[in-house]
Amino acid sequence: MIRIQNITKKFDENYALHNLSLEIPEGVMFGLLGTNGAGKTTLLRTIAGILEADAGCVTVDGNPLESGKKKIFYLPDDPYYFPNASVEQMAEFYARQYPEMERETVTYMAEALELDVKRPLRTFSKGMKRQAFLILALCAGTKYLLCDEVFDGLDLIVAEVMKNLFRQAMKERKFTAVVASHWLNELEDICGNIAILHKGVS
Repeated sequence: MIRIQNITKKFDENYALHNLSLEIPEGVMFGLLGTNGAGKTTLLRTIAGILEADAGCVTVDGNPLESGKKKIFYLPDDPYYFPNASVEQMAEFYARQYPEMERETVTYMAEALELDVKRPLRTFSKGMKRQAFLILALCAGTKYLLCDEVFDGLDLIVAEVMKNLFRQAMKERKFTAVVASHWLNELEDICGNIAILHKGVS
């Protein structure tokens, strides 16, 4: 379980998160719904340990966040990749950080979606990149997966393909996925729990 207790995060004089408390149970698809600027990205980056809260704390399975970081994979809205890197090369990179990374499964899933694992990611369309990085995230083998706006701007067919990737992964192993979006219809058919964030407060 991820427990967020009275988290506050300010940028200059503006509150991105204000005394926010939330519990994310294990083994579920958890939706985080809110408009742009509601604090979704700040919350995910704080849970992932990228940002440090000004007040409050985050615990992972009852332990301080610092000791639980390796259990978390954070997939941002616009994932970084090395110039000319392929899916195969990014899988190798992630495998050095996540010992449970399933590189063979990455290849299998990518080929099933007709994604060339040796082709540079920079040549992929937006939808293809999103699929590729979701595959990498699902195959990292972490207990928790944080996804920021993974369906944003995608056509319905690509979005449904990605939702099916989530569904299949949830059937095959127990993990927790937190999916942030500003559209309810992107979350309601895959998330069993949904929290609404407004101006940094749930």
